[in-house]
Amino acid sequence: AAAADADALIICSDIDGLYNKNPHEHDDAKMLKSVDTIDESIYAMAGGAVKGGVGTGGMRTKIEAAEKAVSHGIDTYIINGFTELSFNMLLAGENPGTHFRPFKKPMKENEHWMRHTSNAQGEVIIEGNFDGTLITDSDQLTSSEIIGVNGEFSVGDTILVRKEDGTKLVKAKSNYSSCLLNFIANQESDEFAHEFEEKTGPIISDQHVANLEKE
Repeated sequence: AAAADADALIICSDIDGLYNKNPHEHDDAKMLKSVDTIDESIYAMAGGAVKGGVGTGGMRTKIEAAEKAVSHGIDTYIINGFTELSFNMLLAGENPGTHFRPFKKPMKENEHWMRHTSNAQGEVIIEGNFDGTLITDSDQLTSSEIIGVNGEFSVGDTILVRKEDGTKLVKAKSNYSSCLLNFIANQESDEFAHEFEEKTGPIISDQHVANLEKE
């Protein structure tokens, strides 16, 4: 949809849309008419497979597709693809299923690729009281905030930066290898680390970085 510069993405399912619980198993399940933010609570609604059936139409996969599309500014709908009424309603400008609203400020191409396509080779864990904004100022991440480095990665690899409580901040290309970053972060002298970073530059790239915080 993004490559075709589409105005909308229509995802067909075997149920009418996204429900708060499995409609095949719960009579009180309610369908969401619209979703403004796709987070873990939305993914939790995807549920599992339906006994003796075809599941909820691979709902988690559909939500993943919706998340990619809305981040590009594309309106996305999950509808029942087995009923003609769904398509008639769409053509009439009505919503027959669940409408995932697009980002007001669509991601740039490199940010979209970093967030949805590039796999993190490791992660950098920083202090829980860090309140910087790495998406706009990557220089705010210094070795003094780092409390752990997981995995092995090289310069140019994608890494995940998160707080010690698990809160994900950004995915970005690393300007340091895991070995070097571990060495600098474990130095007792902050002055040494500061001087080293002054010579080698910021820890993460300011050109290849994607925000993972809830907006």
